[in-house]
Amino acid sequence: MQRLTFFVLLLSFALNGSAQNFLKDNNNTSNFQFDNHQYKVTWIIKNGKYGLLDTKNRKFIVPPTYEYAEIYDENYSLIKQDGFYGFINHTGHLLTGIDYKSAKYHNEKLILVEKDGKYTFLSKTILTSQNINFTGNPELSEEYDMVISSYTDEFSIVILGAKYGYINDIGEEIIPPMYDDATLFDGQFAAVKIGSKWGAVDKSNGKVIDFQYANMKPFNSEKCVAKKGSKWGIIDGNNKIIIPFKYKYLSNFNSDSVAIAKKGKSWGVINMAGKIIIDFNYKFDLNYLSLMQLTDGYLWLQKNGFWGTVDLKNNVIIPFIYDEIQSIDGNKITVVKDNRNIIIDEFGNCIKNCPRSVNLENQH
Repeated sequence: MQRLTFFVLLLSFALNGSAQNFLKDNNNTSNFQFDNHQYKVTWIIKNGKYGLLDTKNRKFIVPPTYEYAEIYDENYSLIKQDGFYGFINHTGHLLTGIDYKSAKYHNEKLILVEKDGKYTFLSKTILTSQNINFTGNPELSEEYDMVISSYTDEFSIVILGAKYGYINDIGEEIIPPMYDDATLFDGQFAAVKIGSKWGAVDKSNGKVIDFQYANMKPFNSEKCVAKKGSKWGIIDGNNKIIIPFKYKYLSNFNSDSVAIAKKGKSWGVINMAGKIIIDFNYKFDLNYLSLMQLTDGYLWLQKNGFWGTVDLKNNVIIPFIYDEIQSIDGNKITVVKDNRNIIIDEFGNCIKNCPRSVNLENQH
């Protein structure tokens, strides 16, 4: 779905003299919301309501009556009325009821919708075909308590009555909800749980690893972080041990293919081959585990009670002087020192709320 900034869109619309005059004629409560010349339509906000405008003829196809609207495709749009969502085509005819509590992108073929506490899918193909006078109900018949969409694999997880199963990219139930927990597929393998034990299956629901593990994380490049007894290690899809079960904790591998591991009372970083990338000289708080995914080429660790970063060559990038990491927004990181919120970049340079001096005593 193409999205542009409001400013750029407004500018492009303003360049169209006819559209500009239309907005002027319809009073200053009209605002430009979306314009794509490929579609020849746009949603206009007038008096707080959305209406669909034919940009060529400067006529409303749909009068401004909706709380929200958004173009989803060349032929149809998402609309919202009285707190509920539905879909309408660009000739002004409803394609669904306006009775969905939520509606969001699932994949190129399906839209995930929620109604009456259950989740199902709308077929984009049928939604589009209704615009050329074909009949058909776009809503799939199966309903679930929850759906975990996969954006990297054709299989997604569905949950019904606390049981986990899998559907393919067109919503067909390939593995019925039968497991007590499950991870998304990576390649041919997914970890699944029966009772208190984890194993693994392939996409035909064939068992590839017996249910013998205390925990398993999602497969990554056909390798899986698993827990046997009280120790963590790594296995592959054939249950071959890649890294022995010797760690007190082992995170999943991030985009740099490294994981945080705990050995004894100390934390370090290893790669998928088990090689130590960052020595076991640090502390870590599992509440900050998401920081592994938000950083690129370095990791946040603790030393002497303070937070800092180390790159994958074991070099200190941001000194260990911060009491807390509050948030990471792109290259801007909000940290806390001496009860003061400070914004720094990924190299530790202060951007905002900078203290007059920074004590570096704790970085070594």
